[in-house]
Amino acid sequence: MDKVRNRVLITGAGGQLGQCLKKIAGNYDLDFLFCDRGKLDITDPDAIRDVCTDFDPKMIINDV
Repeated sequence: MDKVRNRVLITGAGGQLGQCLKKIAGNYDLDFLFCDRGKLDITDPDAIRDVCTDFDPKMIINDV
């Protein structure tokens, strides 16, 4: 059976922190989902629920 990797959702991925995390994401044994404002509106509870249900992140980092 394959090991399930931890998933990390990065919101505001177009920001400075998000851009830096994109550069180093490959160095870690984690699955990242980078969402900018166009992909995920964090003011929309339904959109957040959908992304979290589909991706099942163990951690969320919000780069505002």
